[in-house]
Amino acid sequence: MGAVRFGFIGLGGMAGVHWRNLSRFPDAELAAICDTDADRLSRFGESEGVPPGKRYRDFERLVNDPDVDAIVCITPNDAHAPVIRACLEAGKPFMAEKPFTRTFDEAVEL
Repeated sequence: MGAVRFGFIGLGGMAGVHWRNLSRFPDAELAAICDTDADRLSRFGESEGVPPGKRYRDFERLVNDPDVDAIVCITPNDAHAPVIRACLEAGKPFMAEKPFTRTFDEAVEL
């Protein structure tokens, strides 16, 4: 098996922590990133060498990128469920910070 190509959604403070930990594995590659904040997206992309074409403002585009094997969701709590839903629908493995959902009803729906 080759590299695992990760897509990161949400580039706040914990994104750097998660990427530093994953990047210790020789087969981990940061393939794409996503954030609603254009400046944060640009800074993180430049610092980690992510090409501009793999910097997304729309998480669904990142999830559906065929060059991304797995998703790391580091968004605010109210955005976890939509990202997880998109990952499940696309058949992409994911890691999300807790909580996965804000309500029991959201959990049942997923």
